[in-house]
Amino acid sequence: MHIRHIAKLVKLARAVIVIPLVSFGTVPAQATPGQGPLAASINPDNGWYSLAAKDGQTFLRNTAVGVKVDGRWIHPDDYSRPTIIRGTSTGELGNCQTWEVTYAGTQSLPSLIYKIRTYTKLPAGDIEVIVRNSTTKNISVQDIRSVDVKGSAALSLGARETDDRILSDSVSENRPVVMIHDLADVKDQSHPMHRGVGSQLIYNPQSGRSLFFGALTSDKFLTILRLRLGGSTADRNIAAYEVDSAGTTELTKEDSLQEAPQEDQIELSLSVPPDKDLRAERLFFSFSNDYHEQLTTYGLLIKHIHHARVLNPTPMGWWSWTAYGPNLSANNAVINAQWESRYLKPLGYDFFHIDEGYSIARGDYLRPNPVLFPNGLGGVEKKVAALGLLPACGRRHLRFRKLLRFTRIIPIGSCTTSRASRSG
Repeated sequence: MHIRHIAKLVKLARAVIVIPLVSFGTVPAQATPGQGPLAASINPDNGWYSLAAKDGQTFLRNTAVGVKVDGRWIHPDDYSRPTIIRGTSTGELGNCQTWEVTYAGTQSLPSLIYKIRTYTKLPAGDIEVIVRNSTTKNISVQDIRSVDVKGSAALSLGARETDDRILSDSVSENRPVVMIHDLADVKDQSHPMHRGVGSQLIYNPQSGRSLFFGALTSDKFLTILRLRLGGSTADRNIAAYEVDSAGTTELTKEDSLQEAPQEDQIELSLSVPPDKDLRAERLFFSFSNDYHEQLTTYGLLIKHIHHARVLNPTPMGWWSWTAYGPNLSANNAVINAQWESRYLKPLGYDFFHIDEGYSIARGDYLRPNPVLFPNGLGGVEKKVAALGLLPACGRRHLRFRKLLRFTRIIPIGSCTTSRASRSG
């Protein structure tokens, strides 16, 4: 993991969420005494949920879950009336109200289960979807959808959605660049959407309210969030919102697989034997008027759940890629280290991170670049350490464009860690 990524996670860990809790159903739900800042209501006929704040503002309306099995999407409409169980539990942030909705499977259709928790003292909650293979044979799961909401007013922050602003995390530090966008500010006008990987914050400056979603785990999948837009280029609106636990295929098709033959653009999947479960990544949600507190709460949860070894202070320092890309030389590295040690180290900037460029080729990290680092990396790192800085270096996975065919025979234990499917 790059130092920049570590710093980013630690900064998030200091910025956690405090949210109004949720409500399920086809009509806005209002919190009752002792229920908490958010309320959840569930439609007893189809199991769709709605989430609302204590004042009755519904921010998600008529929301479904789903799963893509053997290349086919399965939705609540494919099942009979669900079973709904309500109860209480204790989560990482305290006592919770809980809802468990089960769509019973058959010999040809897996069971679909989702669980929602809302905290009684905090405006926050989480959702987890489970696929249970109730059939008599192995099934192949490509995607599990925790949030699937469509139509007018399906997602509302209490003011004109044209004023909404969106901050989406990305799969890498520059794909795409992480920055705040207006609702209509999208790159692809033919398929307009704001896509995040891991987390997404939607804020309306008129109402002062924000909606945040963030992955609490990353055990088998990426968490991909899509705010889809409708309307004309001059007058955009929100058409749908989706949050999926899925593999890297969608993202790599736009990057390392963009020019690859169709036979190499394999949709990643996980096999689930009969009577076994596959869980989506847990998803944290929040709706409040304090987006900074939302981010802080989220970060603290990540720190707690995953027993973070990186504590305060946040790692800070210099990173070569932004200024030099793959063209950093040994001489320029030492000059920058000297400058950092003299002017920035007293302010707490003590990491010195060399990214790509020191090796002779991507993936060949044992042989130095004879032009840029004629004496190797070791001497440079010793000079950096002598200046009182902490040396670090980055590496990249090989681009397996020609080797992607091997994904068919290499066991894939995780959609995000298959050696033959990762790149960059």
